[in-house]
Amino acid sequence: MTDLKAHCNVLRTQMTDALALIADDVNGTFSVENMTYDPHAGTVSIKVGFALNGENGETVDPALARYRSAWREWPISDGVWSLPPETLDQQFVDRKGVTHTVAGYNSRARKRPIMTTGDDGKTYRWPIDAVARALNLEPLKREDMLVDAKSLKHV
Repeated sequence: MTDLKAHCNVLRTQMTDALALIADDVNGTFSVENMTYDPHAGTVSIKVGFALNGENGETVDPALARYRSAWREWPISDGVWSLPPETLDQQFVDRKGVTHTVAGYNSRARKRPIMTTGDDGKTYRWPIDAVARALNLEPLKREDMLVDAKSLKHV
């Protein structure tokens, strides 16, 4: 049993080195994420991750990439606060001193739809009003919240 586990550790380092050579050719980053082994069958299952590099050469987190695309064309609003698409990649500091970069919007999250990445490398979720206040944005005015019924088109 421990013999197979030792082989897994060696295999992980060899795979990481081999995948690093390929990563430059495909403009991305590979990672050996999870290895499970069955000592009775003598088999190993390996999960390999891949992420494309962004324009700056930095690795784009695939979990956050889908949240960025939802925000490119429309402002995000909760009825009182509105976050324009320019809010992406802006930074703010929370009470604990962690610098956050606005990374995306999760449309399925009701209470905390704003995704940020902290300078500590973690991903955080925030309510819209907290991010708007941290970025010193103004709340919507009453006339911006009201919709003229005649201007709505029936589809």
